[in-house]
Amino acid sequence: MNEPLARIESDSGFSLHGNLPYTARCLRIALIFHFGLAFGLVSTRASNRIDLEYLYYVPFCNVFSSGDSLQRTLVSFVFRNDQVFVARDVLKADLKGLSIWWTALTEQEKEEEKQRSGPPEIEASATYQIWKKFMKPDYRSSPRLKEEMSPDAERKLMEHISQLMKNATSAGSASHSLDECNFVVRRQYVRFDGPCICGSEKTFGNCCGRKIAAQSSGLS
Repeated sequence: MNEPLARIESDSGFSLHGNLPYTARCLRIALIFHFGLAFGLVSTRASNRIDLEYLYYVPFCNVFSSGDSLQRTLVSFVFRNDQVFVARDVLKADLKGLSIWWTALTEQEKEEEKQRSGPPEIEASATYQIWKKFMKPDYRSSPRLKEEMSPDAERKLMEHISQLMKNATSAGSASHSLDECNFVVRRQYVRFDGPCICGSEKTFGNCCGRKIAAQSSGLS
């Protein structure tokens, strides 16, 4: 018998929701869809199956936007209380409005806006309301990174990161069991002026990026 299945069967305290939460969510979505088919609440359109699969990404997002009728109908049954749904047309109209707002600014106003974080504080903007809900309260007052790394420090940083990635790639493949690994390298992309990967309130360049640059300065 398959070893993971044997573990499940031997565990009297096993629950799908508690032990395999993502599997439980996907199963919930599939069951809702099939019950909808059985009671004639969902059509048999061929593309419905593909449209349904987009909902499998819902657990990994704060905001979900769609113009598909099936997704709009089912998303309320699989959303958490802290997630937000935005209709596609509402989001498109809001982004178009922000584009018009930006175009109307003077060059000086644009430069001032570039020093701030996040969208403009326009109460009628859906983008601003979403951003305000999920970002820290003082995000607009947080200045962007002004002090840049020197070209030499940036070059050494990139060389150091490239070597780490090269070593991780040559060390082995994902086919190995995690139990057999001494360490695991997780690759994550980050903007130099974006939030730091360590979870601090600093930018990457002013936090871990600066530390990495300092460490790599001693490399040959």
